[in-house]
Amino acid sequence: MLLIPGLELRNGVIAYPNPKHDEKDPLIYLDPRETVQRFVDAGATRIHLIDADGATHTEPYNTGVVESLRKLFPQLQIEVTGGIRKREHAEMWLDVGATYVIVGWKMLRNPETTVESCAEYPHRIIVSLEGNNGRVQTSADQFSDAIELAHRYSEEGVNQIFYTELHAAGERTDPLPAAAVVAKQT
Repeated sequence: MLLIPGLELRNGVIAYPNPKHDEKDPLIYLDPRETVQRFVDAGATRIHLIDADGATHTEPYNTGVVESLRKLFPQLQIEVTGGIRKREHAEMWLDVGATYVIVGWKMLRNPETTVESCAEYPHRIIVSLEGNNGRVQTSADQFSDAIELAHRYSEEGVNQIFYTELHAAGERTDPLPAAAVVAKQT
């Protein structure tokens, strides 16, 4: 089984929710190199990094961290997501050492660019679809069926999809049944 640790990068460090639920300090900040070393020592072969700063800014932000991790862990597969708005952003992550780049709704607004990027970097660009009950918002007022969208991307050359089933804040429904339907039919 492949278990992929997910880590959030903020200002060059790993931001982790404080288990003590401290309102003054809701996050704990960890050194990325030490944290990834612990995962590698435990057997991790791939990590998932979320560039939280890149998601709020207009450019990739934590590229130096990925570059450093690539040098320290040359065999580790590194996937990056967060704020990848255009092809140049995806290329920048690949250039600094990401093995995979996960592109989301900001880049998906231009499906031709996404498909072209997947063709140019086969098996390295992963399309992220975020759904709610199997429906993916593709523009401000338009929704598509996740299964149909996944099939359409597959027909256009996309070979990896990262699917997340989202719910409204506070909603306590199990996301697995809807995600399982998407997984089974794609």
